[in-house]
Amino acid sequence: MAFRFHRSIRLFPGLRLNFSKSGLGFSAGFKGFHISRSPDGRMRRTVSIPGTGASWITRLPGHGPSGGGVGRSAPAPNSPPPPPPMTADEERLCDAIRADDLDTISAIGRGSTSVAFAAKVLTALELLDADRDGEALVVLEELFATGLDPLDDPFVRERLQVTISIEVSDGASVEVAPDRTTIGLFLGELHQRLGDLDRAIAVVHELPRTTLTALSLADLFDAAGRFDDVIDVTEDAPNADDASSLLWVLRGVAFGEKKAYAAAYPCFAKVIRCTSRNDVVLHRARFERARCATAEGHFASARKDLGRIMAEDSDFPGVAAALADLRSRATTG
Repeated sequence: MAFRFHRSIRLFPGLRLNFSKSGLGFSAGFKGFHISRSPDGRMRRTVSIPGTGASWITRLPGHGPSGGGVGRSAPAPNSPPPPPPMTADEERLCDAIRADDLDTISAIGRGSTSVAFAAKVLTALELLDADRDGEALVVLEELFATGLDPLDDPFVRERLQVTISIEVSDGASVEVAPDRTTIGLFLGELHQRLGDLDRAIAVVHELPRTTLTALSLADLFDAAGRFDDVIDVTEDAPNADDASSLLWVLRGVAFGEKKAYAAAYPCFAKVIRCTSRNDVVLHRARFERARCATAEGHFASARKDLGRIMAEDSDFPGVAAALADLRSRATTG
């Protein structure tokens, strides 16, 4: 599925580290006051009056990657008690995270301390973020083989509140936790990317069935040409959001590949009727419907769908070539 993700890790109440391709930033504060530093060093302070919607934003001089800092703020009213003081091992791991020191994080993960498992999880995320797929695959396999859920690890649960935003298509994303299911999804994605579809399917098949795991599995079956399995895994799928709508698109594709066009068209129509869906999802449904229409010789219907996509997003993959093919058919026909 070509999962992509952005990570935001909170080390302790009030401080959050934001990881992105452009670097490391942080944000800290409490209700009514917030201060943040972007990866390029720019600082911004936000003060608001809770309950009124009124706020003021002040841009502050940048402090650079290593200078400056944020003092510990007073806890918000009714906030949960802070976790107990960090151990020496926890301090070392936190220092490595703050310094974005992957070598040290990885070394801690290979050790036998109480934070080794948490460090291994962070190592996997760092390697994925750096597109170091081969190394990430090794670490993810080790994590998955343990059978453990990262959210059961005390350090991950109490010190690291990690949210991963998975992009299921351009502009369509969902927020997930770094649990065993997410580890399995990324592991399956890497095996697919590296050409081992059988192992990818085996991994995802072990995971609890959710919309995301069903979507990953349907995509893997589609890539393997197992269209009956795509139809089985999308049976009774919901159509509640972008991810579940993509299940219906893949179901329609599978019927189309089996030349069961009468069953394919309602799948695409079900998605297209949901005008609140992300444009990329709607365009994908129209594009696949046009492919079926072209295969059946319904060129006017195909041209209508493709023309709609072209008018809204001329860079959509394959649409220009599909329209050119239709023009060629009209000329030779």
